[in-house]
Amino acid sequence: MNSNTLENSPSPTVNQTIRRIPSKLLRYKIEMEVNEVRKKKVIGARCHYSTLCQKKPSEFLKHVLPKSLKEFKKVKAIKDLHFESPTRPQFVADKIEENITKKLGDFAKLQKLRIHYGNTAYITLKTFKNVVKGVKKMTDLKEFQLSLPPSHQDCDDEKLKILGKSLRRLAKLERIVLNLDKNYYITKNGFSYLTQSFRRLSSLKTLSLSLKNSGRFGDEAMLLFSQHTKKYPALENFSLIFFRDFGVHDLTLQYLNDGLKNLTNLKTVKLGFRACDRISDDGVEKLFEGLPKLERIWINFRGCDRIRDASLQSLGEKFKELKALKKLTIKFRGCDKITDQGMSGLMKGLRAMSANGGCLEDMTLIFTGCKKLTDECLLQIWHGLQEISSLKNVQVGLKSCKSLTKGTISQMVGDLKKVNPALKLTLLADSVQVWQGVCL
Repeated sequence: MNSNTLENSPSPTVNQTIRRIPSKLLRYKIEMEVNEVRKKKVIGARCHYSTLCQKKPSEFLKHVLPKSLKEFKKVKAIKDLHFESPTRPQFVADKIEENITKKLGDFAKLQKLRIHYGNTAYITLKTFKNVVKGVKKMTDLKEFQLSLPPSHQDCDDEKLKILGKSLRRLAKLERIVLNLDKNYYITKNGFSYLTQSFRRLSSLKTLSLSLKNSGRFGDEAMLLFSQHTKKYPALENFSLIFFRDFGVHDLTLQYLNDGLKNLTNLKTVKLGFRACDRISDDGVEKLFEGLPKLERIWINFRGCDRIRDASLQSLGEKFKELKALKKLTIKFRGCDKITDQGMSGLMKGLRAMSANGGCLEDMTLIFTGCKKLTDECLLQIWHGLQEISSLKNVQVGLKSCKSLTKGTISQMVGDLKKVNPALKLTLLADSVQVWQGVCL
């Protein structure tokens, strides 16, 4: 099958298999799919490794792999490549990665590259250098996604330096997604070098970083990051996810917000601090200062047990100024020190935003496990939903909030139907569930 066949395909979306190699002796297979979307004129290939051969890996390396690579190289029109790494046995995985990654340089016109290493995968420095050499030649690349394997000493600062040197040469890059979860051996030095390299990417619009369980990041890393963001002129979407990171403090959030204020075109922010139990109200108070152009906010403080009502009140004060905000998601699941007073401060700020010309359309509030919330918090939400006329979709999670009563919820839903019948409300609580305005 060649690229001409794909171009002449009458279907807007075609899934075809380039190469499927069955073998009774091998439980290992390589599968490559070519997808053509005629409207976007994008051709994609997926190189996926499933069950590995346990009986005769040498036969696979000698006969199956070379033929597959030969077929893979024939597809000259590929612009979207998704590579998933094998896991076991290790010596087979090393050979496959070495052969595949050396071929990346053949796809110089690639526009989208995704490389995913599974939880049990292993990547050597030699293989990583082959990947980087191939990426460096992709001058038309617009999107790059990389997921490194967790918990391995070889995933250190040196690899981030190598990656940074490669990416900074790609002037057309618009989207970067990096998953560095559980890479304990990456320090602030490697992280700083990587984020510094982004300064040369004048077209970069989306940057997503996942640093779950990467305990060596913290205040100093965010301080360096905040200095580097002064040279990210085009960035519109930013995502940063932490999880159980003992290096994240209140000062980390302050430095982070200082960095975000440098992004004059920022529209979307996604921040995750789940189970970062060193964060308190003082840190949350620093967020979203000086960010008037935000249109979408997603924040998660699940399990941050030092957070109290002051955090919600400070967020409410910040939201007053966000007139462009269209979508809001906040999650405080398990923050059991939050009371009705905090909810009152949050909803007061959202009502003030609406009164000042706000355009909030989609809102998600998750307070599952906040045991001190009572029916009073429902009344605060009810008043907010009445006054924020622009709302179209609302999701509220109040499970394990034992003090809520079914009667109050039913009354609130009934009143909302009269005030705003077009509003789609989904509310989850122990006593009753509401799905799109209907009590279940």
